[in-house]
Amino acid sequence: MNTVLPPRVPLLDLADVALTFGGVKALTGVSFGVAGGEICGLIGPNGAGKTSLFNCISRLYQPTAGAITFDGADLLTLKPHQVVSRGIVRTFQNLGLFADLTVLDNVALGAKYRSSTNIFSSMVGLPSARREHAAVKDEAVDILTRLDLEHLKDLPASGLPYPTLKRIELARALVARPRLLMLDEPAGGLTHGEVDELGEMIRRIRSEFGITVLLVEHHMGMVMGISDHVVVLDFGRVLAEGSPTEVQANPAVIEAYLGSAA
Repeated sequence: MNTVLPPRVPLLDLADVALTFGGVKALTGVSFGVAGGEICGLIGPNGAGKTSLFNCISRLYQPTAGAITFDGADLLTLKPHQVVSRGIVRTFQNLGLFADLTVLDNVALGAKYRSSTNIFSSMVGLPSARREHAAVKDEAVDILTRLDLEHLKDLPASGLPYPTLKRIELARALVARPRLLMLDEPAGGLTHGEVDELGEMIRRIRSEFGITVLLVEHHMGMVMGISDHVVVLDFGRVLAEGSPTEVQANPAVIEAYLGSAA
């Protein structure tokens, strides 16, 4: 007896997204969905359009055509900071931590887009601002503890090992309380052992924090090991999508990565 799987209900939905730079087509008719609670891997050769697509979702780029919705809301009408306030948080390939700030202060900065106090309240130290600041610090300590980083909270970020800085960046993203966490090549610069640890951490974060993950990564072992769904881009188009097993067996994907001779 065959088991009928429930349909995937997209939390993030992209429909015919196109992006053109001066006549160069970076994306052409990209359509796929990311279901709530899943880890979706977005892969493809260099220049396939992965980062361009990330930039469209996070509103750094305005698509030439198409639609992007999140939980039914049109993202293309929002500014980048409004996207964050809706629950979409992104990390970048290059770390954006402040070297002279403590680990705790770096992580607490992740809450800036969901702050309910205004600049004046913060400057004059009104009680509401002090209470919110204290609550954010408590939340940041809790997340650092859950990521095994609490013992580093009072140290400056400068001088800490690169893998540790990657985990601190994840902690900062979590303080923003994402519903969708977009990770742009989080395994870059890590050893194979560190990549394995990162993969387990991403799966644990998904489970413990109840979030959805969209992952761009060149490390195929990690992507295939932790993803529920994989989308393959090539020359700005969706080449294939499906489960890791389906994608790995797809002849078009094999040819794109290894060449027709393989």
